[in-house]
Amino acid sequence: MPQKASKILLKEKLNLRPFSQNYAWRYACRAGRLIKYLSSEYSEWLKEALIVLKSRHKKQKTIDNPCSIDLVFGIEHPKQCDLDNFIKCTLDLLQKAKLLKDDRLVYFLKAKKIKAGQDPYIEILVRKIKPSFGNLYSKNTKENIIIGK
Repeated sequence: MPQKASKILLKEKLNLRPFSQNYAWRYACRAGRLIKYLSSEYSEWLKEALIVLKSRHKKQKTIDNPCSIDLVFGIEHPKQCDLDNFIKCTLDLLQKAKLLKDDRLVYFLKAKKIKAGQDPYIEILVRKIKPSFGNLYSKNTKENIIIGK
């Protein structure tokens, strides 16, 4: 788990619709080969989001340390969307904006989706951590999960 009060490296609220990975890629067959490319919708979303992030974080140093990320996706119909599809596009956005060196640096991730009506948004909170490679659950807590019983 992340260490106590870790240093906040980035805090952002984007008033943009979260983008689903399901719509990010398109495929075409060219000369008998399958080609994968960015959809025009995803390209436009990235362009708009990058303009906002780069204008707000001009002097932000690229995060190149292990970190934890909290994400909140405010969407119109949360029951109709898979949460994990928003995560990949958001982490890729942080990399393309050069705010995060590589999403492999994310050791802990907390995400949730909530109903936001007609005003969708993405909240991002990145904290510096010291990764621990021990057990995920401490031995003496009621929070332990026993699988297979």
